Amino acid sequence: MGLDLACGTGLSTKALCLVAEKVIACDVSENMISQAEPNENIQYSISNSEVLNFENESFDIVTIASGFHWMNSKLVLPEIARVLKPKAWLMIYDHRINLKQNNLGNWYEEFFLGKFPAPARNTETIQDSLIADFCLVKEENFEHQIPFTINKFVQYLCTQSNVSYAVSAGKLSYEEIEIELKNNLISFFQNDENLIQIDFSYSYQLIRKV
Repeated sequence: MGLDLACGTGLSTKALCLVAEKVIACDVSENMISQAEPNENIQYSISNSEVLNFENESFDIVTIASGFHWMNSKLVLPEIARVLKPKAWLMIYDHRINLKQNNLGNWYEEFFLGKFPAPARNTETIQDSLIADFCLVKEENFEHQIPFTINKFVQYLCTQSNVSYAVSAGKLSYEEIEIELKNNLISFFQNDENLIQIDFSYSYQLIRKV
């Protein structure tokens, strides 16, 4: 049995289904879960990862994809330790855009982050957060390039918490932001079909309950 925390729209949950026959996926956002693709092996739950409504030692693996920095580690890690079986696994993984110091990188730093600053988040490292119940078994960092058209890149940027925060604050709508971003990016892409390789940094921590 697997548990996917901060599952969002369920993309990370589908990945967990490759190693777990049954998966429970949790997120605090009803809107995000409502967009998840139905799957007979997945049970979605609108719930807080810091107060898990599951029996002790219920799960063989817990995953957190791009969500740990939003959590209070002092609350969520003891809860994960409680619901994991002995010697079971916790996988925390993340990615971030890693634009190089070129014109597009400068645009991202100056325009995008200037207009859509990142909301406050937990900056504590996973290594510093681990409690005595866990042992870090392996970690890895690597980079990968993904080709984007301008429309796909704008859609990706609009999934970032920076934009979601601006929309929830009532500053702009998603549609308005998409138009503004595309107008600002067109000089880099030239047209709707042109592809640009975008660099991403990835990391994962494979952790075992002792």
